[in-house]
Amino acid sequence: MLLVVRGDETFWSVIQTACKSDPSSVERWNDRLVEALAKLRADEIISWDHQFLALAERACRSDLWAAAHLINGGTSADGFFDFRCWLIGMGSQVYAEALQHPDSLANVVRASWDPRGIDAEAKIHGAPRQAWLSVTRRRFDDYPVRDLVPKALEAADLDDIDQMEQRFPRLFSILAQT
Repeated sequence: MLLVVRGDETFWSVIQTACKSDPSSVERWNDRLVEALAKLRADEIISWDHQFLALAERACRSDLWAAAHLINGGTSADGFFDFRCWLIGMGSQVYAEALQHPDSLANVVRASWDPRGIDAEAKIHGAPRQAWLSVTRRRFDDYPVRDLVPKALEAADLDDIDQMEQRFPRLFSILAQT
């Protein structure tokens, strides 16, 4: 059983336990994360949430937004945040590879692409707050972690098909076949 949330290994073990890198179960990710996090102390949940938000912020890049746009057939700022939550839920390996080479998401898309797109419809970013509320029995407004303030990203021409194909040849190839 997890006792302390310190560093990447424990963070990712909670993700692996709850999300199982299984995009077909994304609708259950939130409930399983709440259950796993509710076994931690309140301060550990806060620490876990800080790490989650830091990872989401680290993935807030124009190249990943472009990949999300291509995969989902378009993506708003909110949709991109959901995509980053999904990316974290897919586990440390998928996350790290996507940060290195966004086109590596072709491996995931090939195995699990849904024509409705890929995102974290379960809104897993709310799981730590839900777990903290159940552990502390405090009010919603008492939660000490605030949501991310979106940072401005360099605009890219996301509708330029030739540019997208050049930037993401593997993703483009897979999605063009569907």
